[in-house]
Amino acid sequence: IKHVWGNFTFVTENMYQTQTDFVNNDDSVEHNVNIDLAYQLSSPLGLKLSYMQASAGYDQLYVNRHMYLGIIDIVGRKNLEAISLVGKYQADSAWTFNAQLHMFNRKDENDAAYNQALQLLVIWMKSILEMNLILLLIMRKMSMKSFV
Repeated sequence: IKHVWGNFTFVTENMYQTQTDFVNNDDSVEHNVNIDLAYQLSSPLGLKLSYMQASAGYDQLYVNRHMYLGIIDIVGRKNLEAISLVGKYQADSAWTFNAQLHMFNRKDENDAAYNQALQLLVIWMKSILEMNLILLLIMRKMSMKSFV
């Protein structure tokens, strides 16, 4: 759901799952809630405040996760609560700069937020992402020089 009024934009994306444990004959309802409130300060400047919560048994079904939570999106959204603040600067039609602050908590302290075996994957993916960003900036700079 998205609603825009004036300089404010409100977006919410909410999911729920029903799960059946056939061994223990138990049913549960799991959820994932996202709420974003953005404010356009001026033409190039904007701010966004976000809140996200995923229950302990929530199972992210799709591997292509949203970019709202930075690197933690690679490992999924299980038993997680997050508050995010994003500052955006639109330099021109080709360049947008974002500064992001994410604060994460486990919703249930007695349960894991994700599979701990994925920590090495996260470290590897982070280094790959950083190398790709550097490569893109170098390519962008080289292409700008070739047109000057």
